[in-house]
This record gives sequence, C-alpha cells and structure tokens, in this order.
Amino acid sequence: MDPVQVLELGLDMKNQYYMAMDVDATECRAMERDNRGFRSRGLTLHSDEAMDQVDGTTRVGAGFIIRRSNGGFLCAAGRKMQCCASVEEAELRALVWALVYCDKEHIILTNIYLDNQWINCQAIDFCPRETNRTAHWIAQTAKRMVDEMIEWKDLSELPVLIQKAVDNDRNMFLSQEG
Repeated sequence: MDPVQVLELGLDMKNQYYMAMDVDATECRAMERDNRGFRSRGLTLHSDEAMDQVDGTTRVGAGFIIRRSNGGFLCAAGRKMQCCASVEEAELRALVWALVYCDKEHIILTNIYLDNQWINCQAIDFCPRETNRTAHWIAQTAKRMVDEMIEWKDLSELPVLIQKAVDNDRNMFLSQEG
C-alpha cells in the first residue's frame, strides 16, 4: 500500500467516525476546536503496532488496551497482522482492527490515543510512547504468537510484563492528564 492509499484509509476512517457519531464534519471540527483543553473522562483506547524483520520475513503485530475513566484496565487484545508497506499503514490497520473490536463488543470510546504523530486526525490524540507501552508490548507479543489473536478481559490474566506496563502507563497517563 502506498502512502496515498494509507492517507485515504485514514481519511475514510475519520469520515466513518463522524458518521458513527452522527455529527457532520464541520460541526465536529468546531466542537473539537472549542474543547481542545477539555478531556472527557470515559473509556480510552490506546492502540499500537510492532513491526520487525526476521530472516527476511516481516512480522507485524497489533495491540490495544481500553482503560476506564480512572485509568484502570477494562480489556486488551493483540493479533498478528499481514505484512504492511509502512509503519503508518500498520498503525492505521491496528487502529481499524481495535475500533472494529470495540464495535463488536459495544464499547463506546471517548478518547483514542496513538503514539504516531504522522496520523493527523482531529478524532485521534497523540500520546508519547512512554504512556503507550502497554499497547506496544501487546503488539510485540502478538507478532510472535502462534495464534492469530488473543484477548484479555481480566487484568490478572495478562502476562506479568504487560501487567507492569499497564500499571506504569496508568500512572504516567494520569499524571499527564493532571
């Protein structure tokens, strides 16, 4: 997929978000501009991808975590993805997969965070990698999995390394939200 196709995918995703929210794009941009300093305290999605090459084969994984308004754990999932032409494409594919998951589980999000500043969409907020480690660790785990997908709905089921990232991310994210 070339960069133009990735951008078109991102714009289509943005338009679908506006349609799902039943708000026209002009009204949505005005609301976002007026409320830049306001953070709703509902469910938040942190999504990420991980990509590397091993013996000439590209491995790609997607991961996300959904947090409650207090930063607590709601659920998380990871999955293998097909090879992507760029990090941006992988990031967008990971996000689309996470949003489809939320739709199937009837999870209504108030905030979406990515650690990729290249994706410029008013509906998505940038967060530093330090506050997105859980999603990144899940994506790292997913690209090495035998199974296609794994999900966790209980914090105690997470691997210890990811549990530590959940706690660390929560503390850092809440301190930045102030």
